[in-house]
Amino acid sequence: MSKHFADHYTFEVPTADRYQEIQDFYGSVWNQNHILVRNSSVFFYEFLNRKHQLNFVVARSKSTGRIEASTGFIEYGRGNPNQTVCGVMTAAVKNTKVPFVGLETNRLVKITVNAKYYAGIGTNPETMLPLVKKVLRRKTGIMSHYFRPNTNIQPSDYRIIKTRNYLLGAPRADILQPRNSLTIQRVDSITDSIIQDCSLHTGRKTPYKSVEYLQKRYFLHPYYKYDVWVPSLKGKLINILLITRKVFNGDRALLRLVDLVGDLDSLESIDVSHALDSLMDAHTEAVDFFISSTSSGVPEKLGLRLKSTEDEIVPTLFEPFYQKNVKTYFETDSEYLFFKADGDFDRVNLVPS
Repeated sequence: MSKHFADHYTFEVPTADRYQEIQDFYGSVWNQNHILVRNSSVFFYEFLNRKHQLNFVVARSKSTGRIEASTGFIEYGRGNPNQTVCGVMTAAVKNTKVPFVGLETNRLVKITVNAKYYAGIGTNPETMLPLVKKVLRRKTGIMSHYFRPNTNIQPSDYRIIKTRNYLLGAPRADILQPRNSLTIQRVDSITDSIIQDCSLHTGRKTPYKSVEYLQKRYFLHPYYKYDVWVPSLKGKLINILLITRKVFNGDRALLRLVDLVGDLDSLESIDVSHALDSLMDAHTEAVDFFISSTSSGVPEKLGLRLKSTEDEIVPTLFEPFYQKNVKTYFETDSEYLFFKADGDFDRVNLVPS
């Protein structure tokens, strides 16, 4: 830590009983209507850890005792030598005593939890992206958006997406697998051995994700219903989990493929595109998928195609619903692939009534 920060601030991870102070800080620098400011249930789900601390690094003024900057974080597996931590909600008051103290809380996140890698999904392109690229030398980019339309719905009848044609991802000419030989089944319990197997395969092309993280993220979410699927070929389970969440606008839906957990190389030898089709009912207009790359080959192996930014719309926002394309920026110091459920990109914005 630079001396000019240490002269004016203490940096700390607050205890759980300071939650109101954290919420008040974000309410003052962002807005009082933010879900994490006005809903303590969502706040605790996102940030309360097992040590009864809140997953934030805050900068507290030595002269006033008040918080002047903060960055929240989400851990994927503390204690793992290849842990990735995702930073969220970097903010600072105006006219801080030392410039860039907000950026300093962001930098300290990785050090605080002893993580090897850092990522942020949804980075502000005007205030934060230039700084993390220039000062912290992180790789930055825009999340690529892929999709697979439901060809059982006429293009003129789409109400969520907008596309002029049924063009699907290119067929897998490299796969000799018969169309109906691969099936997909739901995983209903975190104790299923396939969860452990897939967790052990992370940390190669995607961040390491512990079983504890997967349980909290997908099996114990208080508001969202995630479905965990595993492909099976001739009765043998493949070591990759496909995590989906259905989002609605009226009686129409979009099936979001929000995470891939496990051995991505297994996609080389299987074709799951028809299995994804089987998950779309008559009211689901498409499967969509965000990824931090356009050259990984992963979406194409899933039978997805890149959304055309010129004349196609696959909405990003559903809480509330906006029928438009929205760019999502990311930052990282790793070569890992990141998806929709990473960081807080798939966080609750409206609590169901």
